Amino acid sequence: MTVAMVSSTPGSRSSDLLGPRASRPPAYDGHNYRELTLAYLGRAGRPRSQQSLDCLAAKLNSEPASAGPLQPNSLCAKSERIIFSCLTRRSGVSASRGPSKIVSLCASRDLEKERGYLQYRYGLPGKVELEFPSSRTGTQQMFQYTHYMRYQVDLTEINFEIEGYQYQIFDDYNGEEKPRISTEGVNVTAPGKPKEVSFVCRTKAKADYSMLDGVLTREQ
Repeated sequence: MTVAMVSSTPGSRSSDLLGPRASRPPAYDGHNYRELTLAYLGRAGRPRSQQSLDCLAAKLNSEPASAGPLQPNSLCAKSERIIFSCLTRRSGVSASRGPSKIVSLCASRDLEKERGYLQYRYGLPGKVELEFPSSRTGTQQMFQYTHYMRYQVDLTEINFEIEGYQYQIFDDYNGEEKPRISTEGVNVTAPGKPKEVSFVCRTKAKADYSMLDGVLTREQ
């Protein structure tokens, strides 16, 4: 039996990371994001004002994603590496009704501890609705990575925070359960709210976390 655990420097992290434990509603667009936020916060209390949501959207969408040919089923350019990418739907919503947006975590091919960049993107090719961070300097300090593995269990989490919203990319496999469980996607938790909104991958995600070892600082 092998156990491996790694984590980056301290940063924003949600206890529910990906899945029931996972991070976050994915990136948003103006109307759909407000719609999802209202639905999410409706039961627990009133969401931020319309003006606040518009201001947040404007700040986070102030810089567009990189132009250029993209890799299939992702928002990563051909010149970049895909860390994680899939087409999502909101958990609990049928595939025919849910939004079919792409979630991608992209990295420069020269990614190292002190060079290159990581960026989270959400939207569709030609219409990226959220790119975080907008700057490509010091991005490694903005993500937290945890990997836990033992026989029949493999759990990966990548966490970050945007304006108080906790995001978690999750990739979970548990072969000890009957039937076995395999889930991937993104969870988002609103500020001050204990429950996250989950966006799960419609199909198997394309993922390669090998570049993160040695790049994101391991938790002691």
